[in-house]
Amino acid sequence: MDRGSSGVPRVLIVDDSEMSRIMARREVMILGFSALEASGGAEALEIFARTPCDAVLMDCQMPGLDGYETTRRLRQLETGGRRVVVIALTGDEGGDAGQWRQAGMDAVVSKSRIGSGELAATLSQAGLGKTGNETLAALDRLGRRKGDHLLGMVVASFLEEGPQWLAEICKALTTGDIGALALAAHDLAGAASVLGAGPLGQQCTEVEALARRGEIDVIGERLPALMAAWERAETRLRALYSATAPVAAEIVCQAPVSPA
Repeated sequence: MDRGSSGVPRVLIVDDSEMSRIMARREVMILGFSALEASGGAEALEIFARTPCDAVLMDCQMPGLDGYETTRRLRQLETGGRRVVVIALTGDEGGDAGQWRQAGMDAVVSKSRIGSGELAATLSQAGLGKTGNETLAALDRLGRRKGDHLLGMVVASFLEEGPQWLAEICKALTTGDIGALALAAHDLAGAASVLGAGPLGQQCTEVEALARRGEIDVIGERLPALMAAWERAETRLRALYSATAPVAAEIVCQAPVSPA
């Protein structure tokens, strides 16, 4: 294994969502590993080329280089028979098994399962650490003992990033950028699932599926329901966790006007 001078395994976390990186980093550190972070594929490859790692947690859907292409390029950088464990992080349960395997990934963990012990078990199967059984609540208690208030950090990040994803959905809907729309909906769905905002996550998953099928007119019809689901989730999370985050400006979305 490629460990630092302290002998502690290094895990590289690659995700364009700060919230997802916070969740993954906290569990990685609780397990006794050191964490490196990259917000995109290009940055991850730069880090990997200069810093040996024992495992990589790879978000599959990212702007620019997605997780699949990043993993393919990462494999090309490996030398001397060294093969780093790459775990796919997906916004849905299981993801597309064929796609992540073909890209050279070794396992998959749903983002909604981070904190449940599944990531710890997957790392353990790869020879890193021991199987864990911490739930999200347990992670929160551990975080509070160390003074970092994990759930507060995650909720604050969600409330800050959520309006940005919604704005991206609205912009992409107006411009007809189906790829950007699907990616923003995917990211918001994954974040919502982590915090138990099921109705919002379901709305986003359906919007993503519609975008990938090119049904942009239907998305316009679904937009009010999506925005209502966001407002309910935001209200609930602020009430439950009293998270502090910038209050988002009003997001104005209009469906594209179909030509007569």
